[in-house]
Amino acid sequence: MINLIINVLMGLATGGGVLCARYYGANQTDKLHRTVSTTLITGVIGGVITGALGLALTVPLLRLVGSPDEVLPLATVYLRIYFLGLPVMALYNFSAAALRALGNTRQPLIYLAIAGVLNVIMNLFFVIVVGIDVAGVAIATVLSQCVSGFLTVRCLLTSQELHFSGHIFKKMMNIGIPAGIQGSLFSISNFIIQASVNSFGAAVIAGNSACVSVEGLLYCPSDAVMQAATTAVSQNVGAQEYERSRSVA
Repeated sequence: MINLIINVLMGLATGGGVLCARYYGANQTDKLHRTVSTTLITGVIGGVITGALGLALTVPLLRLVGSPDEVLPLATVYLRIYFLGLPVMALYNFSAAALRALGNTRQPLIYLAIAGVLNVIMNLFFVIVVGIDVAGVAIATVLSQCVSGFLTVRCLLTSQELHFSGHIFKKMMNIGIPAGIQGSLFSISNFIIQASVNSFGAAVIAGNSACVSVEGLLYCPSDAVMQAATTAVSQNVGAQEYERSRSVA
């Protein structure tokens, strides 16, 4: 379920990233600033809306995939805490997409690495020291994402003011909605399969979740190449270097 949400948000963030790269390549600073602002505002609003829907639908969604009664209470706690932190997570994904579009892949990596280390430390603290098990894991995830989101936005904005542009937003959605749907298709199929997996009980659910984590790790290299190619093509289109864009593609 979480992968489905993240993939949809990352797909929508692609729309902002493509426009940022295009205006950066064209050296259109004013449009670039407006696109960055609109991207960040869209990320926060999208996160708030998605988080609110998630909070309201947590139990029905878990019932829909046939979550066993023994895992339902803990799964509900985890998901609700996760949905509360979704605006910050969406903000990180949208701001990181904008930074990558400008060719800056180093800073998002550093910030996410910092958040990852903090996540591990806080997991151990909340679970072992405080003793709040699943809720502690969810809180650690949200707090670490707050750190990465803050650092990424600070790096991206500097002294820039935020202004929402309806025109830019429309262009973003024209690119982002198809990308979001595309990114969600595989997760939707897994969501359906999960209903069958859940019928086998908690042990099989745990094993399947571990495999999904490994699968996500294996997917990262191809996703990195895709993001790099998207940035390169968009920047060259903005610079009207169409032959170079075709070479990248």
